[in-house]
Amino acid sequence: ILYSALFTLLGLFTMMQLHYMIALISFKTIDIAGPYFFFNSFIEFMSGSFIPLMLLPKVIEKALAYTPFYYIFYFPATLYLEQGLEKIPFALIVIFCWNLLLLGMRRIMYKRMLALYEGVGS
Repeated sequence: ILYSALFTLLGLFTMMQLHYMIALISFKTIDIAGPYFFFNSFIEFMSGSFIPLMLLPKVIEKALAYTPFYYIFYFPATLYLEQGLEKIPFALIVIFCWNLLLLGMRRIMYKRMLALYEGVGS
């Protein structure tokens, strides 16, 4: 259960970074409801929130293990059920690498969007 809590927190941090990057689009556009809805639907499907990833073909499940989406919902849930304990070292490496990559991308995107900022209103 401790590992499940750890991966839940790491998944929340990853999700926060992804949502922050989507919110940065509002620096350039007025309405981000469409991209935000698409992004949320995509994330929920890829993270196993809509359907469990174990129902997908094994090739797709293994490919998703290299993405951050796998560790947002599905992996913490499997750890809570005490399955997949042998995948913890690999999962820690993958989620930390993705979090570092997203952190760098977020900072670059913030600086770029701040330069493109268009104020609207009176």
